[in-house]
Amino acid sequence: MVGFLKVFQKGAETFKKVSHLAMIPIILDVIFYWHEGLVAALSETFRVGVKFSLPFDLPSIESFYDFPKTAVQSLTYSIILMTIFAFIRAFVLGGYLGEIYQASENFPPITFTKLSHKYFTRFLSFEFLWLILILPTFFIGVAAIAYVIFLLILGYFLYLTPFIIIADDASFSKAIRKSVMLASGKTEVLTYAFIFLALTGIISTIIYLLMNIPVLGFLISVIITSIVGSIFTAATMNFYIDLQKSSDYLKV
Repeated sequence: MVGFLKVFQKGAETFKKVSHLAMIPIILDVIFYWHEGLVAALSETFRVGVKFSLPFDLPSIESFYDFPKTAVQSLTYSIILMTIFAFIRAFVLGGYLGEIYQASENFPPITFTKLSHKYFTRFLSFEFLWLILILPTFFIGVAAIAYVIFLLILGYFLYLTPFIIIADDASFSKAIRKSVMLASGKTEVLTYAFIFLALTGIISTIIYLLMNIPVLGFLISVIITSIVGSIFTAATMNFYIDLQKSSDYLKV
């Protein structure tokens, strides 16, 4: 039986060993969300809210906060931006999750770039899978709500995939299959997802309040979500490691 409180404690302990990794989501958030952050900073509307997130591999401020809607960008521009982001995420995920895994298991360190190159194609396949799945939301109009619900359900079944790729050194297809099997066959996977949803919701309410502070609110929020989000990601890695070691672990 996996101890849920214990995995978050382990996540914090793991993060202490690799705290430099928090710079990755900080840099990516500043690069890709500076415009949305500026719009939120200049908004005269005081916003409160909450956002719940399933376990994520690489944290982002968008895991905890929905930016105010801005002018609709062209489809071509959106696809180009999403594709660039997918390539960047695919490269950094190997190093980011790889270092977290090594720290969790106290393995001898391997350089970030070696890990990134090792897992790049596997994570690129995962990123492009989500890119392909997200594209229909640009075209289906009213049916988008039902499709988003479908994506959320699919996100639950796939949330362990990046951690399986790293911890098992699994192929993309095997990691997908194992994630689906575990999500459908282990109650711990569902329980952990609900705990994660609740914790991100709590952090989210704080971020919504902070984002009302002009300019500084965005920077402070990015730092907080990168640190807390990295702890949460490390917790998910430890959750999967403990799940592997449990006596009733589902072999796939």
